[in-house]
Amino acid sequence: MLKHACLLAFVACVSAQIFGHHDRPEHSSVMFYYDPTSHYLVGRTHSSCYFMSLGDDNLQTIHTPVGLEAAEMRMITMISGIEDTLNSADMVKHGHLIDIVCRHHSLYKVGNVVAPTVFTYPMGRTTTPAPKVVPTTTPVGGSQ
Repeated sequence: MLKHACLLAFVACVSAQIFGHHDRPEHSSVMFYYDPTSHYLVGRTHSSCYFMSLGDDNLQTIHTPVGLEAAEMRMITMISGIEDTLNSADMVKHGHLIDIVCRHHSLYKVGNVVAPTVFTYPMGRTTTPAPKVVPTTTPVGGSQ
């Protein structure tokens, strides 16, 4: 009996050395969707959707390749695994996005919600302002 146990242990060790323990490659992807109506960027993984509000500073640049990629990278860096889930009011607000992009996914908020500023002109036309440039240094001479 001891011979059989030793032989079985030997065969197990040899087969482990020959065939080894191979890890499978892991992969993942994120699909991004910008909703121009709500000014939200949605990032979708295989099981989760992340909603990030875009503020005034992103509304003009989001339509350029560089601006879109910058917003996508900002969203990725903000995902930490401890995001708040969407509440019922958010689910109603983003129902169209959930139906199109995030059906059967876990839903999370990323970052602070920033409502874009909208100006209303006569005749009902609306627009959002261009980003403001704020100087970061005091000009020579002391005061501004």
